[in-house]
Amino acid sequence: MTNIKEMIRWRPVIISTAIIVAIYFVSDMLSGQSLLFSGFLLAGIAVGFMVGEDVKAGVLNGAITGVIAGIITTIMLVIYLLIEGLSASVMGSIGGTLAMYIAVEIVIAIVGGAIGFFINSETEFANEDDESEVPEN
Repeated sequence: MTNIKEMIRWRPVIISTAIIVAIYFVSDMLSGQSLLFSGFLLAGIAVGFMVGEDVKAGVLNGAITGVIAGIITTIMLVIYLLIEGLSASVMGSIGGTLAMYIAVEIVIAIVGGAIGFFINSETEFANEDDESEVPEN
């Protein structure tokens, strides 16, 4: 049984979180088209691929990425809405919706982490097959 602290890889989590924040800022804040859920899936795949130990590590690191990036993007959204002039009373009424978005984003990042692990393992399997097919001189 592996210790959970040993399964966490902070560098891939930070890189994937930066991917999500960049996609969110460029897509939603600048262009008005939200690619947030797609960004969470892409970053989850990236973290699962980078971790590559086993599916549990991909899922765990995907969940951590989802939590951190979900909180960051929600804070960015709240700041944006307050700048746009939304009142604090309205912000309180959409709190449940924001919490639901964070939960969905975490689930998407978890699924992405699992997919990333499977892509990594398939790539490693294909590389092993390629090495065995190379004739020696």
